Amino acid sequence: MVFFKSKIVIRLSVIFIACVILSMIFVDKSVAYYFHNHWQHTGLYALAGFIGKYTRSRYVGLIPFFCALVACYFLLIKQKEKAKPFAFIALSFYIAYFIVLILKVVLARYRPIYLFNNGLYGFHFFSFQHNLNSFPSGHTVAAAALAIALFYLIEITWLRALFIVYMLIIALSRLIITAHFVSDVLASIYIARLSVMWFDSLMGHARRRHLKNIVDYDL
Repeated sequence: MVFFKSKIVIRLSVIFIACVILSMIFVDKSVAYYFHNHWQHTGLYALAGFIGKYTRSRYVGLIPFFCALVACYFLLIKQKEKAKPFAFIALSFYIAYFIVLILKVVLARYRPIYLFNNGLYGFHFFSFQHNLNSFPSGHTVAAAALAIALFYLIEITWLRALFIVYMLIIALSRLIITAHFVSDVLASIYIARLSVMWFDSLMGHARRRHLKNIVDYDL
């Protein structure tokens, strides 16, 4: 497809893939050991665990699920253009999350707990076990896909900043409780960004104009 051959996609892919590989080689282990050795039994560690508990995909996914229902409603009443922004959020989210689920099972990367307890680091390949599904991060891709999609739709600066802060907080919380490595989080953000960019190219910038019409607010 033309989208995947575009210069911006190629540049983004090269940068993120390079960062993921470099993180796997030089950063992942040291960061995981740092949080494991210095942050356990702290208030911030407990807070990060609390955040992780209530930002699972089953909860965050309710927003794109609602958007999918709204999009279907507009399609049923033949308001195709009004359905676009809601379909954009739902599709960007679910495609990114589906890709991550496949990669988790196929690559089956050891979670940090295996590094701490058994000295294992790397990929096991083909497993449904939770502790062998580290790469990429499900929490992070859910947060990133939603945040980036909303960032594209809503052109209010402080809200855009809020979306990015939300994404970064979720990503950081996964590192603090050593549920993931840095490269897991980076890969999830990349997949989410690519998914949003793809549907943006398919639906076009008109979705922003239609979102303004729906909410009756000058973004």
